[in-house]
Amino acid sequence: VIHVDFDLDQAHDCIAECANVLANDIFLHRWRDAFVSSAQRMVFEAHCRIHSSLDMNDVATRLGVSADEAEGWVVNLVRKGGIDARVDSDARQVLMNVRQVNVYEQVISKTRD
Repeated sequence: VIHVDFDLDQAHDCIAECANVLANDIFLHRWRDAFVSSAQRMVFEAHCRIHSSLDMNDVATRLGVSADEAEGWVVNLVRKGGIDARVDSDARQVLMNVRQVNVYEQVISKTRD
């Protein structure tokens, strides 16, 4: 859903549905929180690749938490190196650092493999 259609809303619906299935599964219920956390991170990283900036309130809504909790979650993700971004607390935004890859680097990376 997310890598083909880039439908982030449907991806969040799928996460909620999977969380419900995992919560009711006798064997997989203990990994529900880890699955949801990883899935939310994957969706957020895809969201960051699509947009150059994100509103913290939108991030909080998509994660289903308060804006302060969402800001802490994003700050931890940036610190761990999950995304290349910075958090503007005054404007309540996440700003992506876009790195332009020059043609030479693209050719080298394609021919190296």
